[in-house]
Amino acid sequence: MYVEASSPLEVRQNLPPSHLHAHKPIVLLPPEEGTLIATFKARKMLPCQSWVRIKKPTLYKGDVGYMETSDEHNAVVIVAPRQRPYNIPEHANARMEFDVELARMANLILEPISSPTGAVIGYSCGGQEFIHGLLRLRLSVHHLEVVEYPHPDDIKYHITSEFNRKCIEETVKLFSAQFWREMDKVEIQEGDLKGMTGTLGDIDWDQHSATVFCENNALDCSLRELCRSFSIGDAVKVIAGPFCRETGYVVVLNKGLIVLVVMQEGGVTENMSLANKFYLHHLNVHRSRCRSSSCRATQRTMCRLAVLTITLLIWSIPLRRTKLCRAIW
Repeated sequence: MYVEASSPLEVRQNLPPSHLHAHKPIVLLPPEEGTLIATFKARKMLPCQSWVRIKKPTLYKGDVGYMETSDEHNAVVIVAPRQRPYNIPEHANARMEFDVELARMANLILEPISSPTGAVIGYSCGGQEFIHGLLRLRLSVHHLEVVEYPHPDDIKYHITSEFNRKCIEETVKLFSAQFWREMDKVEIQEGDLKGMTGTLGDIDWDQHSATVFCENNALDCSLRELCRSFSIGDAVKVIAGPFCRETGYVVVLNKGLIVLVVMQEGGVTENMSLANKFYLHHLNVHRSRCRSSSCRATQRTMCRLAVLTITLLIWSIPLRRTKLCRAIW
């Protein structure tokens, strides 16, 4: 949600009740503790191992990258390259991973880049360094701004590469957690309570933690340990990936795979498969009981589609086909 206003007070006064929790309190700095902006910029330090948005140069303006190292003046940012040493005119200035085979076909000199453990993670080519297909870009810290929770579509090349898998998974989890609300069903994925499900309570964004109610017990869990849980029939919206902004109903849950049925124009339905549950969030319509005839008709249609989809999946199983189908119907 983006709010434009002349003052923080105006923002507070005009936020809808459903978004009051999204507003962070503002603490005014006493004048005696203030610092001139010019002095602050001169000693600007950005945290390493964080996500940043590039303001300059123009070619990479707006792109999001991972800041590998930095000092008071410069930083090394890992981004999806827009220029590569080999020339492909139709892909000029487009984000695309560095391809080692294309560089070799162009007879370019490749010098391996090794990790601290000695594994080859990339190559130096044409005066540039590429690791896991991504570019090490050296920029001034004044041309960068920190992005706390980047959208998965902005870092899709980092996600599909082998770059820092742990950091990527944590980033996607925290982005998804912004859409969680109290009373949501969550599952604990790490620790002694792995696999246990519960109901979400308060979320503390400063500590990246949340209260989860499991079997009448209140547990303090890290957001990194939690995963949103879905059920067949849930009304959901896709928040990232190729099907972003599509809405539908969950009809199949199979480990890491979720199948949605989407109502298109003219009453046509289409199935979509998602491999990442963090790219979904519940729609508000699912939280309240709708007594209108149109809503009940839609729910009945979704139920029939869910049964039909499950039945088709069962027909693909050669053993005990007849008994299972009779049980379903």
